[in-house]
Amino acid sequence: MKEQLFDDNVQALITLIEESTRASQITSKYFIEPAPGVLSRAKSRRHHIVFGRRGSGKSSLLNKIHAENLVSRTPSAFVDMEKFKGHIYPDLLLSILIETFSAFVEWLENAAVVPATKKTFWKTVASISPLARKADKSEAQKLADKIKVEIQNLNTLLSQELSVISEDTFNERNDIRKNSGQNISVGAYILAVCFNR
Repeated sequence: MKEQLFDDNVQALITLIEESTRASQITSKYFIEPAPGVLSRAKSRRHHIVFGRRGSGKSSLLNKIHAENLVSRTPSAFVDMEKFKGHIYPDLLLSILIETFSAFVEWLENAAVVPATKKTFWKTVASISPLARKADKSEAQKLADKIKVEIQNLNTLLSQELSVISEDTFNERNDIRKNSGQNISVGAYILAVCFNR
């Protein structure tokens, strides 16, 4: 009996269960609303603050909205703010802008233009079929290229900002970043959505 617990199949099942408890693009396909109407209210064209205890489904809700935006071909960027824990202004703002613009480039080069018939791509996004393509492929690529130029400019600005700070400020920032792991962890995400009006 004890040997069965350490069987490779049991260990693989344990790994799958652990992975499924964390919100991701894959788990968004199996999202269950915590209460009726939560998803439709969260998708409305308003600003929202999503809060709740750890494990209450905040990230799953945002992942689900992001997946539905991709399927409906609505520009959407999902940015995990945990990456920037310990960053200080202005590099925090620049890093968030770079991440957001990069997500929009990814949308322009993928979900905006991938044909609805390409099942290998859409199967990873959602369990429902996408809408027909709205964007012109060449126009989407032109806009993506323009955004890439702006991302390069922001990266340059970020590296310049980091190179001109004094040694004391640099050491102070590093101390804050190192100590930030000892503080209470607060997870945050930005879901940026562009609607045609």
